[in-house]
Amino acid sequence: MLNERYCRLLYMTMITLDTVSMANITITNEKPGAILRGIENNNLSLECIFNGVNIRKTILWRHNDRVVAVGRSGYVAYSFIPTKKDHLSEFCCQVHDAKKENIIEKVITLHIRYKPVLEFNFPDERHFIKGETNRLCCSSNSRPSTKTMWLFKDQNVTKEAHLTSSICLTLMNISDSDGGKYSCIAENEIGKDRKGINFTVLYPPIMEKQYIHFSKDEVLRQLQCFPEGVPNRFTFGRWEHRSYFNEHIRYLNSTSNGKLLLPILKNTTSKFDDSGIYVCNASNGVPDPHGNVFQYGELFVVWKGPPVFVEENKIIQFGKLRDNIKLKVVVVVHNVSSIECSHIEEENSIHLRHDIEMSPKNTTHVFHGTNTTIEGLEIVISLAVLQKRDNKKYKITLCNHHGNSSLIVESKCMNTETERPRVLGFGVIVLSLLTSILIISGIVVALVKRLRNKRIQTSDKAIEVVEGGAESVENVLYQSNTFRFNEAIHRSTLSEHATGSTSQRTDSSNAENQRPQILSNSFQVPTRQLNYADITFKPSIPGNEMRIIGIENKTVYADVDLTHVQTEVLNTPNELNGDDEDFVQIEDLDTLNESNSDDEDFVEIEDLAIFSHIKNKINDV
Repeated sequence: MLNERYCRLLYMTMITLDTVSMANITITNEKPGAILRGIENNNLSLECIFNGVNIRKTILWRHNDRVVAVGRSGYVAYSFIPTKKDHLSEFCCQVHDAKKENIIEKVITLHIRYKPVLEFNFPDERHFIKGETNRLCCSSNSRPSTKTMWLFKDQNVTKEAHLTSSICLTLMNISDSDGGKYSCIAENEIGKDRKGINFTVLYPPIMEKQYIHFSKDEVLRQLQCFPEGVPNRFTFGRWEHRSYFNEHIRYLNSTSNGKLLLPILKNTTSKFDDSGIYVCNASNGVPDPHGNVFQYGELFVVWKGPPVFVEENKIIQFGKLRDNIKLKVVVVVHNVSSIECSHIEEENSIHLRHDIEMSPKNTTHVFHGTNTTIEGLEIVISLAVLQKRDNKKYKITLCNHHGNSSLIVESKCMNTETERPRVLGFGVIVLSLLTSILIISGIVVALVKRLRNKRIQTSDKAIEVVEGGAESVENVLYQSNTFRFNEAIHRSTLSEHATGSTSQRTDSSNAENQRPQILSNSFQVPTRQLNYADITFKPSIPGNEMRIIGIENKTVYADVDLTHVQTEVLNTPNELNGDDEDFVQIEDLDTLNESNSDDEDFVEIEDLAIFSHIKNKINDV
């Protein structure tokens, strides 16, 4: 019983002593706040001391959940060389028994002082694109703060800054000279740091102009495209053949390395068609400031051969009689001074003396099936005076340093009748067409006028008479002045007879009997004026009656009964009603009073005899 109590008391005493001793852990060089200072790249020793009973106790250092050092007898030490990465890292000193119970620990934080650590703002892409604007920056991370920073370009200081953690350089319109190695230096109390970076300026392909001369004797002709750019890996497109006036001629395929093999031509003159501008295009994936990936270069292929006569030359040329023969030809040569000689021969191989004049002239030529503009040379050759018999052919030969070419031209006199239509053919055709048009127009106008006059004459002779119809029918009677003239004479005769047989006429009657004579005088000169009357036959009226009406307003002027015949003239003439101008009253069958003689629309009927004469005419029709 006593032994049991003694053991309990001893156990409780030991636990109390262990608890008190574990609370006494000391770390050497510890600063307030559980901080331990160190310097980068300098040895740092961590010492932990346990002040207590060390019976069956273990002491150790832990870092990042890993035991880095184990000690005995209440003491443990750990030494290492810290870096910037160890700044603000934690180390833990632990003390525990064999059963790892009743663990006590103390944590300390490291404050490491280190020199600047530099970084550029281009960690991955280390290139610039030509023509762009970029900003190159260098930043510093240090403890304590950075005092001074420098930025170098190929050992040359470009910028310097103090008491700052970064320095920047702006590159405007980047060119090839902006490429190279850039270095950044920074320092503080601990030390210096230096970092460099190599920059490459990327730019699209650049192709310089090339001038290539091909002669007539070369068989294999090859063009090569030489682009320069960064990077120097290129992709080539197809070639384009253009004229010197930048007119498209054809496309040609390129090889993978940018070469162009021109087709083989056996004809010497055909090789001239290969002259012009050849455009090659290449790309290295770098766009230009306008965003174009493919860039273009020009190769000028110059013909190195004899003069070439173009298609514009006329084989037959005309000259004026008794004037100097002038032959004009157009050729293509490298330059004006390259024409070294000229020969003119007749058909019998006789060389002729001549003068030549040369002047530049733009002309056309067919290059591989495409008509394009080229720079040519017009040559005017003057010969002897042209005669009618001088319709001859001349062989024109021009030469230069590379050879000669010939063209046969025929000269003819412009007065030769067989050739004149060829010269004036177009004018003659136009004049003939105009003359034909005028003649046809005149014929058409004459026919139209003739038809119109014929219709008028037909209308003058037409008299329409309709009798016995179911309703009134308008009939138009046209009388010429000649007819009226004959009627006036007849009426005058009747009036004289009436005067002789009747002794009771008044003065007024005598005046009226004299009127036909006046009318007769008025008709001495017949005119072409027409006079007409409308005669309406009314079937409802029995007998042989007629009604005279106007042609426009259809006014009834008289009803005439032709069934009664009067042999004698009435003694007393009836007077017209002066108040009514639209109607005629007929009292007697012998005498008809006058209507308005000035009215050209109606026929004047003076008496029954005249009207009977008209009726007979109508019946005859």
